[in-house]
Amino acid sequence: MSEKKPVTLAFKVCEPEKSKPDCSPIILHHGFLSCKERWRPIQQDLANATGRKVYAIDARNHGESEKPDYFNFDILTEDLKHFMDFHKISSACFVGHSMGGLVVMALALTAPDRVEKLIVEDVSPKEPEQELYYVFQAVVEEQLKCFEESTNSDTEGSMQQKLRECLLRNIPMIPDEDQEIIQKMEFPIKKLIMDLNLLQI
Repeated sequence: MSEKKPVTLAFKVCEPEKSKPDCSPIILHHGFLSCKERWRPIQQDLANATGRKVYAIDARNHGESEKPDYFNFDILTEDLKHFMDFHKISSACFVGHSMGGLVVMALALTAPDRVEKLIVEDVSPKEPEQELYYVFQAVVEEQLKCFEESTNSDTEGSMQQKLRECLLRNIPMIPDEDQEIIQKMEFPIKKLIMDLNLLQI
């Protein structure tokens, strides 16, 4: 059983052309099954426009970050605080997309002194209507069923290719050189199934 402790997060940082030393940095947190590279088209421009350092991180079990067995929103928040402590960031401005939005909202609630400003994308802080939980649960269960059946019946290579094609369909305007990188990517399929199960309501 994995220990429930923070892990070291991979990151990319962009320095502004004209720095404002008194300004706190911006930290970008991606959504589920994404990574820090998702922010690449805007990261440097954001640094230059604000005069702030801009960090894009990989959450645990994503991108180049560590991949332990333990995974939930509480530990993702602890990972984020650990990242800030390690880099001596007392407070920051956050942009969180989807899963990342939930993580940075949780940080704002549990450690408000660490959050200067907060932008949340594609996820609501409001509690959904109870009926939506049942709908979402049914959708997740159906997706997991299809994913597991596909994993069991298809060859490993075929399943890897299906995931690559999914990325290519869902990320618009991918440069040719990045498409070549995606075509060479390998996915921890059993790990993806386990993480999806852990995130179920």
